[in-house]
Amino acid sequence: MAELEVKCQHHLSDKRELRANLSEIQKTNSDLQSRQAEIESQLVTERTRRISDADEWKQFQSDLLISVRVANDFQNEAQSHLDEVTNVADTLKDRIRSLEVENDRLKTEAIAKTQTTTRTNPTTASPNQAAELTSLRAKYASRNAQDNKATVKGLIDSIESAAKAKTASYSRSSSTPAMPTLSPISEHPSKPVFTPSTPTQTKENPMTTSASASPLKSDAETSASPVSILSNKSAVNRHLRMYDSSSVLATAAGGPDPLSALVKNGGSKRNALLKWCQSKTAGYVDVDITNFSSSWNDGMAFCALLHTYIPDKVPYSTLKQAEKRRNFTLAFTAAESVGIATSLNLTEMVSIERPDWQQIMTYVTNIYKYFET
Repeated sequence: MAELEVKCQHHLSDKRELRANLSEIQKTNSDLQSRQAEIESQLVTERTRRISDADEWKQFQSDLLISVRVANDFQNEAQSHLDEVTNVADTLKDRIRSLEVENDRLKTEAIAKTQTTTRTNPTTASPNQAAELTSLRAKYASRNAQDNKATVKGLIDSIESAAKAKTASYSRSSSTPAMPTLSPISEHPSKPVFTPSTPTQTKENPMTTSASASPLKSDAETSASPVSILSNKSAVNRHLRMYDSSSVLATAAGGPDPLSALVKNGGSKRNALLKWCQSKTAGYVDVDITNFSSSWNDGMAFCALLHTYIPDKVPYSTLKQAEKRRNFTLAFTAAESVGIATSLNLTEMVSIERPDWQQIMTYVTNIYKYFET
């Protein structure tokens, strides 16, 4: 009995130890199961993420392919445009060479004719004719010096400027006066540029001095023969200088230039007017004036400029950039209420993103002239 009791005690102790081990194993098992669940959830998340990454990568590949195709299209278009421009440039160069050859031929013929006339009638030439011949020779020498200074680039620039001026005048509304044509040859190739002028005309209009006819040519030769623009480079430069909008405005108005007070130290009148607009509209929301074209395409700049003088006519706080027609209508109506005529086309201003800067500058100059002069 004693031995059995001892054995029973040992079995009971072993049983308690086994139960303790079992509880520990069960606890460990539950921990492992919870960890397994966490790992499985992480696995599901990683799988979802991998699927989304794969979809994004496929989308990126398709977008990249589209971008490459668009870039190739742009490259092909640019190359074709470059080829067209190159062909046009070659054509212009050939035309320049032919005009130079024709000009040299006409000069040679004029010199030969003058020398023949002088040799034929040496005794009948009066002192006045001799003095006139001397002045003609001096003018021919000065014109020849100008021809030597002329370059191919000057001709190409004048033709491109004339084309741009023609395009700008075509897009201009009927209420706006057209700008002068820069190159007479580009507009009327068959019309002679050099026409004989008298000393009185030269004195009254110095702008046309360099464009006058060569005195060595007769009227018939001048009207029948083509003329090279290379011999008229100074006239082209003067025409380019005439492109200054302030000078055109002053001429159109028939009075003094209203922008002369803005210019300091011989600066540009266009830049001076632009700085005046920037100073007047500083602090206005949605207004950033950096030029006379795209900065005015939503009407906010006009409204801000007029609001500084007539705030009761322009409710600037209610304006929005997207409402272009309303902005332009308010600005033009406010300007007309004080006597500033509208020289801009409302429909054209609403539909064009980059309006003609000359029309904009003309209208802004009228505002400046009304309120500041």
